[in-house]
Formats: sequence, structure tokens, C-alpha cells
Amino acid sequence: MKKKVLFALLMAGCLTAGAQTAETKVKLSDSTQLVYAEASNGNKDGVYYVKNTKKDAVLLQGNYKNDKRIGTWYFFDANNKLTMRYNYDQKKLAYLDETALKNVAVDIESDDPEVKKSASAPLPLCPIDLYTSYITKKLYAAGNGENSALDAEITAHVSTDGTATYTVSYMGTNNRKVVNQKLSVPNDKFEIEWIPSKYKNQPIDSKFIVYTSVRANDTKTFRRNSWNN
Repeated sequence: MKKKVLFALLMAGCLTAGAQTAETKVKLSDSTQLVYAEASNGNKDGVYYVKNTKKDAVLLQGNYKNDKRIGTWYFFDANNKLTMRYNYDQKKLAYLDETALKNVAVDIESDDPEVKKSASAPLPLCPIDLYTSYITKKLYAAGNGENSALDAEITAHVSTDGTATYTVSYMGTNNRKVVNQKLSVPNDKFEIEWIPSKYKNQPIDSKFIVYTSVRANDTKTFRRNSWNN
């Protein structure tokens, strides 16, 4: 109920922002859709959210003002549970459910053991399930038959300014990495922003690693994920 009330308030804020905005919809996958308000000049301006179309559930929601994120943003997992809350005006993480990171590995790029132990984890401003699903969509694998499958390790290399580049390693027999390739993840309508790792309030280069599985044939990759559960 609280989630529905929150979403209704965000929608009301969008409607009162002005009549010159139009609703734009972008299909992210077979079960996820991005919806946002766009001003006449093409800037995002107003409510912005991603929903699971098969469950009619919101996964991410917040507001834009003149193409910039403002206010508090909310992030939910595939079971409609709030996992993170971030305030863009204060540039502050207000809430994090650390269980959402149970299948994530983090590597702090420092030679200092204390820094590696105590630095905060880098975080995508995106639900982890949605992040993994969206990045997995960018993968491709060499075909080993229509029903072949490969485990994959997706790494976001998060720099001190919060920008990220992406690579993927495919795992072969005996858990050996057989391929390492760069991933192109364009920041167009759906942008993944990052909170960089920090130690004593100083940003540090880091790696954020998730694991997935891809199934390939000779022309394209098919993803296995949990959105239809």
C-alpha cells in the first residue's frame, strides 16, 4: 500500500509540473519497460520509472528536472521489496538492504589491506536484479549448439568519478575463464548511474561483479533470468 501511495504522489508531481510534457515508453526487455515524462525540448522532466510488465510492479522510480535526477529515488527487487533509497539533492544513500548484494562480489583497487577491508562498496543506482538482467542483455557468446550454456562474470569497473566500463568473462570447464571481452552499455534513455567506492570519504577505483548464465546458438544469445518467476 505504501508503495502505491508513493507512486501516486510521484505521478501527481509529474502532472502538476506542466502540461508540456509527454509520456515516453521504452521497451528494455520482454518483461521490463521504461516510462518517463519528456519536455518539448527533449529533456526528461518529471516522473521516471521502470516497471515489470508481467507483474505490473514498479522496479525503479524517481523524478527528473531539466534532464537531471532530483529528490529521492526508490529501488525495488523482483518481489516488490524496497532494497535501496537514494537522495540526489543531498547526494546521499538513505537506505540499503544489504541482502540485495548477496550474489555480488566487490574488489577495491588498493594495495592497502585496511582500505580493501573498510572501503564502502560501489553501488549501481538501479535494483541489482534489474541491473544484472539489463547488462546480461548486452552479452553474446560463441555458439556451441542451440542449447549450450555458459556461466558469465560481469564486471563493472567503477572509477572515482562514478563512471563505469564493463567487461565479461565466460567460464569454461573447471571454472576457468575462457573469454574476456568489453561490453558496450550505452547511456541513452536508460542510464545506470553509480555511487563510487569510498574510504574515509575519498573515492576509490573498484570493481562490482555479478554472475549470470547465458545460453547461445549460432546467431544470438538467450538470457536466463528471474523476472518471470
